[in-house]
Amino acid sequence: MVTENAPDPRDVIWKNMTCSTEFILKRRFIVRLLLIFSLVMWSGATNYVLMDPFSFQSSKSSEIIEALLPFFITGMLALIPFILKIIGDKYICLKSSSEVSNENYSVDTAYSFVQCITADRREMSTSVYVC
Repeated sequence: MVTENAPDPRDVIWKNMTCSTEFILKRRFIVRLLLIFSLVMWSGATNYVLMDPFSFQSSKSSEIIEALLPFFITGMLALIPFILKIIGDKYICLKSSSEVSNENYSVDTAYSFVQCITADRREMSTSVYVC
């Protein structure tokens, strides 16, 4: 028999206490697959922006898009922690706020890892290193 310290009662998300471990593991697996897909798509989008795709175009619409892309990407980065908290709390049904924070940390670490890998690939082709 293994015992652990009980979490602080303020840390427990009481409405999620009835969720089974199997249910949580299935949901966590689904979310991680979607996040891996999102990370790959995000790194592709940021690489597309960093490679200056609009340098060969000079239309007014491309100038507007080029001006708004950094704002859009910054806004997305600001919203990611809130979205991950909602996913951990509402969808995965994690049982404590500490678990939600740990899940967010692991996703943030994965995002940084993907960005470093794509930066390494970009460095090989354009000699730019951002990580």
